[in-house]
Amino acid sequence: MTRPAHPGTIVYVDGATQQEVRRLPVEEVPESMRFRATARGLVPVVKVVAIEDGNQRSLLEYGPDGEFLFSTLQRKR
Repeated sequence: MTRPAHPGTIVYVDGATQQEVRRLPVEEVPESMRFRATARGLVPVVKVVAIEDGNQRSLLEYGPDGEFLFSTLQRKR
């Protein structure tokens, strides 16, 4: 798959407040977290929303056009 250009920044948002908690240059993010594969090909991740609920946290990843790309569920031990 051809890797498109990344806009350059990934914004991290607290899902409870919708407030930006940090903004990282894509160079500071691991390569494996910069893009997601979709039916259209690779799409850059530009926003990650963290939603905490009890002992778990969901991470929702979005592309440049606001499209939902991927989710991860993490559980506290």
